Amino acid sequence: MTPRSGSFWRARVAPLASLILLLSLSVTLAEPGPDGMLRLQMPVKCDLDRDCFIQNFVDRAVGEDAMDFTCGAQTYDGHDGTDFRVPDLAPSRNVDVLAAAPGRVLRVRNRMPDISVLKIGEEAVSGKECGNGVVIDHGGGWQTQYCHLARNSVMVEPGTEVAAGQPIGRIGMSGLSELPHVHFSVSYQGDWIDPFAFGSEPGGCGGGEVLWDFAATWEYETDFIINTGFAADKVTIDDINWGALQGFVFKADAPILLAAGLAGGLSEGTMLTLSLSGPDGEILAEKTVGPLDAPMAQYYIGVGKRRPASGWPEGIYTAVMSLSDGETVREKRFEVER
Repeated sequence: MTPRSGSFWRARVAPLASLILLLSLSVTLAEPGPDGMLRLQMPVKCDLDRDCFIQNFVDRAVGEDAMDFTCGAQTYDGHDGTDFRVPDLAPSRNVDVLAAAPGRVLRVRNRMPDISVLKIGEEAVSGKECGNGVVIDHGGGWQTQYCHLARNSVMVEPGTEVAAGQPIGRIGMSGLSELPHVHFSVSYQGDWIDPFAFGSEPGGCGGGEVLWDFAATWEYETDFIINTGFAADKVTIDDINWGALQGFVFKADAPILLAAGLAGGLSEGTMLTLSLSGPDGEILAEKTVGPLDAPMAQYYIGVGKRRPASGWPEGIYTAVMSLSDGETVREKRFEVER
């Protein structure tokens, strides 16, 4: 089956004023720390780099080029936030989006459908690129914005005071989005900033102040495996985003056994390999793609085997997905029993 490659999608959000409701509030908010910095907690209830991933960072480049805060390629031109993605929107996940700092809700939107912009086109979300979202004011000139939340999942109203870590909605795929994630952005005195490098010079990488509280134990990574699983027919990236690889039951009459994997944050030169083996250890199907000639935000790879004339033998079927740059960078084994 032909793998489908993914380019760097555009999820640029509209200005803060683009959300539906604008309130004028004369209230006293929890001020940032003594140094004037806003300290941020994870805005998603998940284990970073295990069941959620940072897909894109703020674009630090000047002009039409794109560069993240490490001089890496995990961003795209004009991207003004940090994208926290989950493997899919399977009902069993229902991943909460959390307030990254204490503050007061300014604006919300809650009724846009969860559907890939590839299906409906960008004009359908013009002026509402953020999709369902929340804007929180933290005082001292700081605001945070949370975009692409699930329809009818927003749990707060304008004027609500929230604590750091409080659930405010769930990850979805509304607005200008083609994958399950929350686009998290921070503004200071009206300008978008990079919470991994606040105060650093535009066009440079390194330096600046890191505002995240998880940064001390977190490492910037590329070439990660987002999702893997099995299916009884071919699947697309959109199918995977909606949970097509979850809850698979290998039935005796399955016409195909497909092993599928989705990788992200891929570097130039990376190779992807996926193999499928039967209960006796014999390789039933295998595919290698790459080395990639450019960085890629995501890449789907699948290998399959049609049902033998004699039927599927009982036992454990094993798939192995690996990413390498000459040496193995990531590897994941996954199994299903017939």
